[in-house]
Amino acid sequence: MNKKFTTLLALLLALCLMLTACSSGGDEAETGGDEAENAGQTGETGETGETGEPQTRTVIDSQGREITLPLVVDKVAPGVGSMSQITALLGEADKIVAARADIRNNAYFAKVFPEFHCEYDNSNVEDVFASGAQVMYSPTYDEATVAQYNAGGVAYVQLGLNSIEDFMNTVTIIGDVLGGEAPARAKAFIDYFYGMIDEIQLKTKDVEHKTRVLALSYKEGSFSIGTSSNMQNSYLKAVGGELFTEEWEQAAVNVEDIIAFDPEVIFCNRADLEAITKEEDLQTVSAIKNGRVHIIPYGTFGWGVNNAEAAGMAPYFYAKYLYPELFEDLDLVERTQSFYKTFYNYDQPLEETEKVLNGTILD
Repeated sequence: MNKKFTTLLALLLALCLMLTACSSGGDEAETGGDEAENAGQTGETGETGETGEPQTRTVIDSQGREITLPLVVDKVAPGVGSMSQITALLGEADKIVAARADIRNNAYFAKVFPEFHCEYDNSNVEDVFASGAQVMYSPTYDEATVAQYNAGGVAYVQLGLNSIEDFMNTVTIIGDVLGGEAPARAKAFIDYFYGMIDEIQLKTKDVEHKTRVLALSYKEGSFSIGTSSNMQNSYLKAVGGELFTEEWEQAAVNVEDIIAFDPEVIFCNRADLEAITKEEDLQTVSAIKNGRVHIIPYGTFGWGVNNAEAAGMAPYFYAKYLYPELFEDLDLVERTQSFYKTFYNYDQPLEETEKVLNGTILD
């Protein structure tokens, strides 16, 4: 009896030990599950996810600074209108949550990009914060303002607009900021631009007499032609125009300078046309005498300032009027409609195309 009892007792003791071990193992599994859940929650709000994947990324701005961005950027505040225009060209108009008045009040921009809905003015920091923007990109850089943006959780990316190379680098960086398909669209646009310039230069390379040209502006009794390096003058030079002088830094120009240069073609904004053509002292200038003063087009943005539509179409426009005999077959209506379809996915009616080309689309 004692031997049987001892054996039974040993079996019962072993069974108890097994049950205790199973119970302990179950507690460990439950505790492990809680830890895994907590780790997942930490990953959602931290810098890495539960798999250790990054939640941020970096881009390099125009000055070589490394800027940290959210992994996914879906709300941006372009600092100037032309950068909103670039953003839209790259297929991301819906990501613009704060913009300048020249874009927010541009009815044609809204028509071409119906996904654009922006209520906030990015001319002040408070509006940018209220918009929920994750990134501000702008040509200006003030350390105190940038620090204020960064403190509010908005990354600040400085971009350049001072030359063709600057501008194309800006298109690339904005594409990188936006992510998704934008980098590929940026590359396609840049390839298109340089292909267009090559096409034009192939026809103008043997021109013996370069057409003298001014991109002329008028404001409050004074004339200006921009600096030699601005985008408009860079296009004019690239397509074979002879500029005011090889290099200059001052935008202002007086009547005597214009007469001495005697431009054969003048390009101007529609608002300046009458002031230029009716200026009594300029009536001897070749461009005015021969009726070769042309209004610069205006579409989703003006073709006389630094923006993607100007980069994509203004060189064709300038070449057509500088050398009409060389570009007789260049159809500006067809080219404009093709540009809008290719880069904006917008089928532009003929009536609108004509208004863009004569600068009246916003009338």
